[in-house]
Formats: sequence, C-alpha cells, structure tokens
Amino acid sequence: MIEFYRGTKAKYQESPSTYTDGLYFTTDTNEIIINEKVYGKNADASTTSEEIVVAGGPLSEAVAYWPEEWVSGGNRVIPSGTSMQTLTEKLFLKEEEGTATWGSISWNPTLANPTV
Repeated sequence: MIEFYRGTKAKYQESPSTYTDGLYFTTDTNEIIINEKVYGKNADASTTSEEIVVAGGPLSEAVAYWPEEWVSGGNRVIPSGTSMQTLTEKLFLKEEEGTATWGSISWNPTLANPTV
C-alpha cells in the first residue's frame, strides 16, 4: 500500500526516512517527492543552482538579444537562482520603446437638411 503525505518541503527534509514508502506532496514548492527524488517542479519553483556560462551551442546562436545584466566578464551567463519563467521572459521577450503620432483631425459639428 502506498501512503500519501503533504506538507512543506522543510518538514520533509527534517526526516525524509519517515516518508520513504509514500508520495509526499509539498504545499510550498509544488513538488512531488518519492524516495528523496523530486518530481513535478513548475516554472517558478525550478531555479538554477549556480551561474551558467553560455559559451556557444544552440542557446547562444538562437538568442539575438541578451540582457546586459546577464553579461559577466564579457561572457553571456544565466545567473544563479534564475527561474524558468524569468529565463524565458528575459531571453525571448524584449521591451522596445515606441512612439505614438496623431494625424490632423477635422470635425464639423453641423448637420445638413435631410433629403427625400
């Protein structure tokens, strides 16, 4: 029989052996833990554990715009603690300043006599 547990990830980490024969659903990080292996992370919960230097490869070739704050020592990097959500937003969305222009507008508030 499989036992089901739920609680915070910190509670699981206090005594993982208590939950060895079951499925543990974390209520704070949206993960499923089975035998101390983590599954089911969402885009906000998954983060990089250390800085990643992007030196060549498909990612560096596919991304034309790289955020200035993600350049370190002349190298493109993905900073430590970056979520999947932030990664895709920073690399694939770019804000661009725009301008709005108005043409000349004319308005004649008179009515003509009706025709039959």
